[in-house]
Amino acid sequence: MASCRRRKSEAEARDVISELPAEVKEKILECLPTREAARTALLSTHWNNVWLRHGRLMFDWYFFQCFSKYEGEKGFRSVRFLSRNGLQELKLYTSCNHKLPSCIFLCRTIKQLTLGGFIFDLPIPSIFPSLTSLVFENVEFSDNVKGIVYRIPNIEEVSFGSCKGITNFEISNPKLETLKVIGYESCKFDESRWFTLYLKTIKTLFLSANLLPCKSAEIATVTFPTAINLQVIELYDLSIACQERLAFVMQLQHSPNLCELKIGLTDGLCSCEDITMSTRLLEDPNGCIVKCDLKILNTIMIEWFSGSTPEKLFVKMLLLKSPALERVFIKECHDIGTSVAVKSLRELLRFSRASPKAQIVCMDCDDPEESGFDHRWF
Repeated sequence: MASCRRRKSEAEARDVISELPAEVKEKILECLPTREAARTALLSTHWNNVWLRHGRLMFDWYFFQCFSKYEGEKGFRSVRFLSRNGLQELKLYTSCNHKLPSCIFLCRTIKQLTLGGFIFDLPIPSIFPSLTSLVFENVEFSDNVKGIVYRIPNIEEVSFGSCKGITNFEISNPKLETLKVIGYESCKFDESRWFTLYLKTIKTLFLSANLLPCKSAEIATVTFPTAINLQVIELYDLSIACQERLAFVMQLQHSPNLCELKIGLTDGLCSCEDITMSTRLLEDPNGCIVKCDLKILNTIMIEWFSGSTPEKLFVKMLLLKSPALERVFIKECHDIGTSVAVKSLRELLRFSRASPKAQIVCMDCDDPEESGFDHRWF
């Protein structure tokens, strides 16, 4: 009997993992695939409560392979369980073969949600009652939802990354502050109309420039509302040589409270004719594409600057039209030659500036943006 008690005592002594502090056990679960983390609840009563508090889950390819025999709602019982246990942040990537359960869209505790890789085909107009941040990645919005205005009462930020059919997804946006639309392969003119619906309320806009129209006839039919709240604009893949698109982009800057502008440039495989026409447009003082001053714009960043003539004239125009400007960051592209960089810098420094406080910062492409701005000031 004594030997049995001794062996039991030794076994208990060896189970040191179960005696670890709860926060250590939670770190262990974070390192495990979601399915394996869930199975730790079967180890002992010491681990059951840890799983219930587990706050970081990944429903990835491995997870769905394990549950491939289930279909529809059956494969998402654990998600439904989490919705009853205070789930606030969820990142869920699936495939078109799996249908997302309605419990995700109706969960009252989720505040930050990222969804990817599925077809959005939900007829319920009232969704995400507590959500503040929503990210769609590689999501296709079905034509079946076109015309439905989704009510997301507390939404502040919506992002679309490489999505299809976003014009089919419309939300009421009383609190929307940030809109991101990036990662498009080709321009779809209808979508340029779609995002103008949100310009009256948002404060920050992230936009792929190739989403915008590039034909004069199309541009003439689009009117931007006054973006009274817009403070920050970030544009990606903007070709300065496309004069129509450039003129259209500059309409976004006619916002009375715009204070930060960031533009990522691209050559866009431009022809010599395009470059020549764009240069003439930017050189013509009577045909300036910015008709009024950008009165409170104080910060500009130009990324992937190659030193081309249209790019330099574009910077010149911004310097002349920004009386409150304080800093202009020029982030050179990685393959710019030293001689070209030096020549471009000399030209930029000769440009007139509407603001006496405006300073130009030259940065290499690998320089971090937030490094105390320890760069070359001019």
